[in-house]
Amino acid sequence: MNAPLPRLAALALAATLGACASASVTHAKSLEADAAFARIVSLQGDWANADAPDGAGGPVAANYRVTAGGSAVIETLFPGQPQEMVTVYYEDGGKVALTHYCMLANQPRMRAEGLQGNVLAFDYAGGDGIDVAHDMHMHSVAITFVSPDELKADWQGWVDGKPAPEHEGQFHLVRKKA
Repeated sequence: MNAPLPRLAALALAATLGACASASVTHAKSLEADAAFARIVSLQGDWANADAPDGAGGPVAANYRVTAGGSAVIETLFPGQPQEMVTVYYEDGGKVALTHYCMLANQPRMRAEGLQGNVLAFDYAGGDGIDVAHDMHMHSVAITFVSPDELKADWQGWVDGKPAPEHEGQFHLVRKKA
């Protein structure tokens, strides 16, 4: 009767080691997303248009706010203006994802593979009620982290299934001085 116990213990140990190995692979895959998301979190605060005559002394062009216990970052572009838009950044399945609540009255979702140097490039990953072949929508954005206090964001809109140069948004932002 004692013989099955060592075999059972060996099976339990193998199962535990297998679960740990699986968890470490999953964790390793998310380290890249964690690093990329940390860059988004580091944006917290108010940002101004770097190309405006008064630079960082000008009005707020974007605000980044960490919420939901640190699991999401809310970006508000043009706060308080008629063209105000909101983007929510979060981790999803080992990647950084976003949902963009656009002034076009749609909500495209995008995902980034990870940081490529200082660039975090997001590509279209779906959107409720968006027909990519016809509907105008934001399709991608590349965020370049120039420095801790400077970033560039290049948004690309699509219409009729292809990039639409007239629906590009390029922002050059600097952290707003107090």
